[in-house]
Amino acid sequence: VYRVDSIPVGTNLVITVTNSNGCKATRTFNSPNCPCPEVGVPNGVDEVEVCFGKPMPTLVVFVSPGATADWYTVPVGGTPIAVGTTSFTPSTAGIYYVGERALISGCESAQRLKITVTQVECDDCLTPDCLEIEIQR
Repeated sequence: VYRVDSIPVGTNLVITVTNSNGCKATRTFNSPNCPCPEVGVPNGVDEVEVCFGKPMPTLVVFVSPGATADWYTVPVGGTPIAVGTTSFTPSTAGIYYVGERALISGCESAQRLKITVTQVECDDCLTPDCLEIEIQR
């Protein structure tokens, strides 16, 4: 008895068996029709600002129970840059996309949350000692 698993949905399986006499038998198994249930889009902040010279912030999203998140640099398709995590720390500013994936079915959300990380100029000194304050009497 043999077990074959992890065949992607939509891929038919062809098995050819050859015995010691060279006789072959081939059997095709059609992919089952297993439509994915609807998977939600992660919730989170869609715009983040970080001061130039400061470390990139960790981006965090919230997903449905029984789900996880996969992070991308493109809105559709592409190769994930982080898999199975609801948090991600980018190395640079830019646009990132995060999709929700159901753990049991492996089905992904039809849409991804777009998160824009922008670097901005910031004043590091916000104490009275270094601010120019004009006191009027």
